[in-house]
Amino acid sequence: MSRRTRNNGSGHKPVLTFERIERKNHSSNIDVRVIERIKRYPDYVFEMTGIKPSADEVVERALEQTFEADSGYKAWLAKQRPTAAATDGVSS
Repeated sequence: MSRRTRNNGSGHKPVLTFERIERKNHSSNIDVRVIERIKRYPDYVFEMTGIKPSADEVVERALEQTFEADSGYKAWLAKQRPTAAATDGVSS
């Protein structure tokens, strides 16, 4: 799939690039103490960086980091048949 680029004729383009990733809603029952920490973490990130992520982004990043750090899970996952979401979760 080709990516269109526009630069309004100035020759300049943004330094940052963005991916359109398909997102789906997921509901889970989570310990209320963990929910409170999820709600407060964006304030901590904002205080340290000036960027305030959403609670959804906090959960997503925490899970990504957990999955990436778990070598046993990664080895197991490599042996599994890929799912459509795992191989093509990016939409344009």
